[in-house]
Amino acid sequence: MKRAVFTVLFGNYDDINHLLEFEIKNQLFDIFIITDKKLPLLSKSPIIQIVVKRRFDNTVTESRYYKFNVFEVLKSEEYIYFDANRRLNHQILSRIFDIGGRSNVDIVHFYHPKNINYSQEVHDCSKQNKLTGDEFDNYLNNKDEISILTDGVVLTENSIFYFRNKVSVKIYLNSIFGLYCCFVPRDQLSSLLIRSVVNVDLFNIEFKSYDDVGFDNIYYKHKKKMSLISKILSNLK
Repeated sequence: MKRAVFTVLFGNYDDINHLLEFEIKNQLFDIFIITDKKLPLLSKSPIIQIVVKRRFDNTVTESRYYKFNVFEVLKSEEYIYFDANRRLNHQILSRIFDIGGRSNVDIVHFYHPKNINYSQEVHDCSKQNKLTGDEFDNYLNNKDEISILTDGVVLTENSIFYFRNKVSVKIYLNSIFGLYCCFVPRDQLSSLLIRSVVNVDLFNIEFKSYDDVGFDNIYYKHKKKMSLISKILSNLK
């Protein structure tokens, strides 16, 4: 398989009805969903389900693992990852693949549509309760060093990105997941930090805006804002 588009869904976090918009199989790439339970809704769609065994107690960590380590369950030459709640179509995906193929780049990241640096994103996440108090304090304790490290490094939004099957790319993506687990649980922040310290000359990264591919950045709300108790119960299932 040359080209694969994939998303991940664990813990029944997103409504996936909109994925049925992919009614017709595309001849240029296949679309996959990695999950821990067979999804009857998609049984007659062209979307291929990859059912895996859970390896983490936390469903969010599980999703991030396969987001950045898809190579373990899906073999391809080129990939596009997208969050399950993003509205996409064949045309947008084809344009992204064209950017990667035409420019012969290894990774295509998209600029964050709102924030431009680490500090702005951390404060935004904190306001939206996407970071705990301890996680925010961890940033405050290290903000001077982080500011120096990330100066001039582009902030991206990782709800959709393109990448190739290369050793250097695998190391980069796996490093994002590792930092996500041990330092800050927001992968766009982890990827920013990784790009600030690794030799990015090992692979060719191209940065684009959503306008470049006609992506309107519309997404569907998660099924519900999960309470702490709900998250615990979900992870125990």
